[in-house]
Amino acid sequence: MKEINVTEAKAHLNRYVRDLDQAGSYLLVRNNRTGAALLLISASQWQAQLESFLPEEMEATNYAE
Repeated sequence: MKEINVTEAKAHLNRYVRDLDQAGSYLLVRNNRTGAALLLISASQWQAQLESFLPEEMEATNYAE
């Protein structure tokens, strides 16, 4: 698992998302000051299953395309 701070994540988020999607991996972004965390998961392989969990009024968006 790779861990980075919020400032680094802001500067490199698009690259991380592309890399994660290609690798089928995940990334944990943690704010050490507040303790808040964000988990980015490459979910392309599970997209159909994950969409089934969304309420009908929400629309899923595939940002990888």
